[in-house]
Amino acid sequence: MLLSKYSPTLSPPILDAGGKKVNKRGSFDLYDYFDTRDITTVNIDISTHPDIASDFLLLDSDLDNFFKSALCIEVLEHVQHYDKFIFKLSELTASSSRILISVPWLVPIHSDPFDYWRFTPSALTLLFNDSSFEIESLYCMGNIFDVCLDLLQFYLHTFKHRRYILRFWAMFKSSLDTVLPPRALKVDDIHSTNNYFISTGWFFVLRKK
Repeated sequence: MLLSKYSPTLSPPILDAGGKKVNKRGSFDLYDYFDTRDITTVNIDISTHPDIASDFLLLDSDLDNFFKSALCIEVLEHVQHYDKFIFKLSELTASSSRILISVPWLVPIHSDPFDYWRFTPSALTLLFNDSSFEIESLYCMGNIFDVCLDLLQFYLHTFKHRRYILRFWAMFKSSLDTVLPPRALKVDDIHSTNNYFISTGWFFVLRKK
């Protein structure tokens, strides 16, 4: 998992832009790597119990150049003025800061509370370059099998008796772990020059200039 790989390379104080202390998605937890005092979560949704409940763009200028690392995980698609968001992130982080950013690609609309955008790597590269960030690494997350499984899972959530269906789905998906990876990798190797755009999203490792 890319977050698990790169989180230990971050330096506090760490800004978790759009982060959640409760109602988190997935099993990753930044607090497994750092003390609570090292992380500042910012979220406009007070139900997530952030350290700072605020619109990200309205954060006080006293915090400019304060953070030595930052995360923005599956957030940009929910930000109306994403360009201003990135510029603000640049203002808040010090020179040489490491920033981890991920965005979805072939993923259904998921409101939180709104879902505005899908970004190509080329679009974000332009935006990052204009915001004093340089890209250290770029990863394509998932492959065609991950995309198909995710789409099916989102579809199952629309069923009336989804609790029982999703329970069965979780068991079925778990059983695939020992079957699909070798086949998935084989298919990806065959179509490696054509399927770069068939992914669940992109993961960027940035460095503030």
